[in-house]
Amino acid sequence: VTCWFPLHDLEADSTGLCYATGSHRDLALPMWYGQGFDADGRYELEDHGAYQAGDVSWHHGWLLHSAADNRSPRDRLAVAVSFFGS
Repeated sequence: VTCWFPLHDLEADSTGLCYATGSHRDLALPMWYGQGFDADGRYELEDHGAYQAGDVSWHHGWLLHSAADNRSPRDRLAVAVSFFGS
């Protein structure tokens, strides 16, 4: 599981995270092993919009996610921590 949190407020122009809902179930392993996989249109995209300092996002480590281009003059600073069970 991955924990992601911004170190300052992220307004709409600096963007937070967008997730491909359900992609952790069937996409990650084929991509990891280089088997190729076309994800276009396969998943519903969920944009979480602006984040405030102190907000935390928890998501499966294999879930496809991204952040759009930062259109703010300010750097987008965040921390991501991934936990792996043994």
